[in-house]
Amino acid sequence: VVGGEGAKLAVHDGRMYVLGGARLKGQDIYGNAPEVMDWGWGPLVSIDNWRSFSTADGETFKCDTVGMSVTRAGEPWYSSALIGACLNAASFKGKMYIQGGFNATFGMWQMGHRYAVTENGTAWEVLAPTGVEEGLDPDVARRAANAFFEFNGKLWCLGGYENFLAVNMMRNTIWSSEDGLTWKQEAEFPVDAEGNQVEGLTGIYDMTVVPADGVVYIFGGATLTEAGGSVSNKIYKSTDCLV
Repeated sequence: VVGGEGAKLAVHDGRMYVLGGARLKGQDIYGNAPEVMDWGWGPLVSIDNWRSFSTADGETFKCDTVGMSVTRAGEPWYSSALIGACLNAASFKGKMYIQGGFNATFGMWQMGHRYAVTENGTAWEVLAPTGVEEGLDPDVARRAANAFFEFNGKLWCLGGYENFLAVNMMRNTIWSSEDGLTWKQEAEFPVDAEGNQVEGLTGIYDMTVVPADGVVYIFGGATLTEAGGSVSNKIYKSTDCLV
């Protein structure tokens, strides 16, 4: 069955993909039971399979897990490395990248350390991002609820958090990559035209990012800082992802 809770829509190479997601409530149209597990406390969340479907016309879908392969550093790897919900996806220089998202582990949602790439939606490679500058560790694969997108010939990663939602786990650094593997830290946090830290873009997560016509728009989401948490009701725009 195409899709599920937390499935991600992405467009790559003339096809629309429906990636990941969970089926937690009720049977599907074929009578298959929901993917839940019982750890002694009742039905708890679970994701048993990686889901990937694609279509060229929006009506006829192909199941891309048939004949799927997963590798890491050139060796066969576990398909479970892809399983997740609410992940990010971006089409970039002929490849589609997936990043972040959440796993259903021990019956609860936990963030997933996920970064993988494919050219055709069937053959996947699990990646370990590296940093351009010595001593700076790109945390691209370890972020959740962050922004991950293509803009002006680069992949970008900003916002979100690592491990779990807490003030000390919020990530404000902005990273970019020209090849999808090697990442450069562009800034420690977003600033305005005067170089002042933008309060509404500090500690932000679950936002929506729309790159369009040379401008990136960020809206929605929520922030968590030492001053507390709040839902964002502002729209931000940038021409370079930094100011």
